[in-house]
Formats: sequence, C-alpha cells, structure tokens
Amino acid sequence: MKQNLKYPLFAYLLFLVFLCPASSWAQVNQDWGQIYSGTAKGMDEAHAIAADAAGNIYATGASVNSNGDLDIITLKYTPAGAILWKQIFNGTANEDDNGKAIAVDASGNCYVAGYATGKGTGEDIILIKYDAAGTLLWSQTYNGTADSSDEVAAIALDSEGNIYITGYASNKVTGTDVTTIKYDTAGNRQWIKTFNGTANGNDAARAIVIDNAGNAFITGYSVNTETFYDITTIKYSVKGEELWVATYNGKADDYDEANAITMDDKGNIYVAGFTDVSDKRNDLIVIAYKNTGEQLWLQTYSGKGNDDEARSVAFALGNICVTGHSTNKSGDFDILTICYSTLGDKLWLQTYNGDLKSDDEGIAITTDLQGACYITGYSNNIGLSEEIVTIKYDAKGIRQWIKLFNGTENFDDYPYAIINDGKGTIYVTGATNYDIINNTNDGDIVLIKYSQK
Repeated sequence: MKQNLKYPLFAYLLFLVFLCPASSWAQVNQDWGQIYSGTAKGMDEAHAIAADAAGNIYATGASVNSNGDLDIITLKYTPAGAILWKQIFNGTANEDDNGKAIAVDASGNCYVAGYATGKGTGEDIILIKYDAAGTLLWSQTYNGTADSSDEVAAIALDSEGNIYITGYASNKVTGTDVTTIKYDTAGNRQWIKTFNGTANGNDAARAIVIDNAGNAFITGYSVNTETFYDITTIKYSVKGEELWVATYNGKADDYDEANAITMDDKGNIYVAGFTDVSDKRNDLIVIAYKNTGEQLWLQTYSGKGNDDEARSVAFALGNICVTGHSTNKSGDFDILTICYSTLGDKLWLQTYNGDLKSDDEGIAITTDLQGACYITGYSNNIGLSEEIVTIKYDAKGIRQWIKLFNGTENFDDYPYAIINDGKGTIYVTGATNYDIINNTNDGDIVLIKYSQK
C-alpha cells in the first residue's frame, strides 16, 4: 500500500502522543524501593500512606523497640526517596502502639491515628499531629469505658482541616462499639459518637469519607439480634448528629461486613465488603446509597470457589472500582478487580493469578483522572514467598502494566496502602522480608515508587 507522506512520521507520532490521554501510559519504572529497618529485631511495617502538595510522602505504622514492643513510627520521604524525618511515639505503658491511618493537610501538617497502650487503660485510640518539619504538636487519646481494646481504622479531613477518626472502643456493657470522633486543628475534641448493635456484640468501623458540607459517612459492621453481623453505614452531620443508619443483612444471617467506602462527584456513597450467602460461602458485595441514606443499588459477585471479598473501593471517572479476592477452582485466591457504573452495571472484571497458582489478593486501590485504576496486593511467584504486586488497568479494564516487588531476603512481602500523587506517580507501602516460614517475625518497612511514561 502506498503511504501518505504529506506529514513527516515524527510529526504524526507527536500528534498521537498529544492525542492519547495520560491513562494510555503503558510503561512504568520502579524508581526506587526504600527499606527501613528498626533499631531492634522484629516486625516493622507501614499501614498507611499520604502525600503533600510538594510530592513528599508520609507513611505510618509500627516499629519494634529494644524491649520487643511496638512503637508508632511515622516517616516523611522526599520524592527522591530520602527520609526527611522520622518520629517514634511510645505510649505511657511502654507496650504495643501502632499507627493505622494517616492524613496530611494543605500546610503539610501530618495526622497519625491508631492506638497507644496506656497505663491501666489497655489500648487507647490515639491521634497525633506533627508539623511539616516533624515536630510533635499534640496528641490526644480516648479510652473506652472497659479499659480494654480501642483502635482507629481510618482517618479523614474536611475542607476546614478538621480531623475525623473512626474505629471502635470497648464498653463494659455493650462490647466494642463503633466510635467516631471529630477534632479541630488544635486538637480540641468537637464531638464523639458511638453506635451499638442490638446484640451488644463487637461492632466496629472500617472506613470513613467526608462530603463537602463536613458530613461524615462511616462503614463497617454491627452485631444485631437474630441477624448477627450486618454491614452498617452511618451518616453524621458536621455537628455530630446521627442523620441515618443503613444496615444490610445477607441471606445466611451470618457475617456481613464492609471494608471500604468511597463517594462519587454527586455525593452518593458506595460501600464494599463481603456477605455470607450460606454457611459455606461468602460473596463480594457493593452497596450504593444516596446522600440521604436511600439504597440505590446492590451488587454481589460469586466466583468459582466459596470465598469472594472486596478489600478496597475507589471512584474513577464516573465509575466505581473494587479490588479484593475471588477463590478459583483450585481453592486458591486470585486478585479480583471489578468496575461498576454509578448505576450498578458491571463494566468489566479482571482476575490475576500468580505464576505459582497459589494465593493472590488485592489489598488497596487508587485511581486517576482518566478513569484508570491501580491496585496493589500480594502474589506468589517465586519459591514459597509472597511478593508485592501492583497492576494498572485503564478505564476499559485493559491491563496496562504489572510490577512485582520481591524483598532482598526473598521472604514474604505485603502491601497495605497505595496512592497516586496526581502526577502519574504511584507509591506503595507495607512490609518486606517477613519470614513467615521460620516464624522469626522479622521484617522491614518498604516504600516503593513507580513512575509512568
């Protein structure tokens, strides 16, 4: 065929580059993988990650001290992977403390939430504020009435910089209750709200999102008489008023739990987790609610095995994407990623099974402005160890790239969180070199940077 040479080839290729959106980037580089090892032998791991406007990265989790106990560790990295500062927080009892969630405000102040063990109070909910230079500005704790286990699962900031944390707190009479607390930027508690299921069982929140008006939406589960564990989603006003509660009970009257929540550009809410459909099977579930609490739709997914679950959910260019796992015919987990429209239509579904055909699971998801989604999880590909796997799918569900990270000791590596810095750079954090085979309980914090071209 005779080619049309009216335009030079270079100009034509340049035209294609500008024509294609950023989500068409199909090449990715691992710029670096930074490993932090604590001063004592033991398990160091990061559970949460955030970025500031300058592209600096913050991670929090736990590091083992010389006594063999965990301390809350918070690290700030430059985009080049250098550690700007490190802060260690030890609770008053000198026992286990752990960072579970992190957020950064417009001024670069860093808020870390989790639990710290107090003298005689057990594990207490804690919120810590550091400024951009890493200086500790204040810390606040909350102890439930049972002097037992209290813990934060998630954190969010509103447009005015107020801090919302949610999780659970122990009560002498009602077990653990869903507990949500709002603080101002000075650390003053604005309100605290608890929710107890009708069975006085162990209720807990797993995730939170804030709308533009400062209303808080939390999700998790509550234990109720006859229906057992139910997915529970609650809306609180900016003043802490309980505006509505929505519960979902599956077919089996058994375990139904939400792990994640997100919001679309219209203020609708989407929660994701799993539901038991029989005493031997649970399915992935996604429920959509209006801002007013009315259920819009519900979708479940049942794979070839008996265990399917959503671990994380995100909004992407008018669609809702979830990741987690699905059990295959061999009884092993595959990474499962599904994208739904905001009307509840399933747009695409992808699974990933590692080379060893063993357990693989999606743990966290993030998206970009072009509708692509990035998931991270673990996969079995080398020997008996688990690797960190990160995958990009475009808005149509076509896999763009996949990257594996294997620690230097060839032991297990596990991710907890992933973020997109808004400029095409992806960061993943978790733990590396965990020797689960020999049960040495040793490992290091890992932060991985991927840049796209």
